[in-house]
Amino acid sequence: DDKVKIWSPVKKQIIDKTNINIDFEEIHFSILRYFPYGSFTLDDSKIFYSMHNRKDTLLNARKLCFKINTINIYSKIFEFPEIIISDGSINIKGELLDTLFNGSNVENKNTSYFVETKSIIVNRCKIKYSNENTINLNVFTKESSFSGSFLPNSLSFKLNLNINQFTGRLSGFNFKTND
Repeated sequence: DDKVKIWSPVKKQIIDKTNINIDFEEIHFSILRYFPYGSFTLDDSKIFYSMHNRKDTLLNARKLCFKINTINIYSKIFEFPEIIISDGSINIKGELLDTLFNGSNVENKNTSYFVETKSIIVNRCKIKYSNENTINLNVFTKESSFSGSFLPNSLSFKLNLNINQFTGRLSGFNFKTND
């Protein structure tokens, strides 16, 4: 299949540079529509915490859309002015975040990259955050946004959540709300 021949190297490059295992059914790309940004849309996409464990899913989305500054890619600066995650789930496990931002790829070669995004929009998604047995939070949101920076060894972001349902356990306290 021609699509597999074209996009297999893209998947491999993402995995090699970031240690993030990504999979998708179909990809759409445009460089002319938002120049100098490239626009990607991934259908039925999944991001796993590591290459070796495809059962630990970080992100599962029907549509994952993002713009990338194509000029800065050659400097290993990945600038995403906008990322949109639609109709999916985000499963953040505090104990596994180091596998995403550990500064080395799957072959233990040092990686050097900088990822910056001005807006991550989350539409109709369930967001779950857990950290072993101490924190367990579940959020359903119709539309929320994040922004931040990601380095091989760190993560910084700002949240603007529009929450429809919120349940969880934090420091022994249980809570639940539907609005």
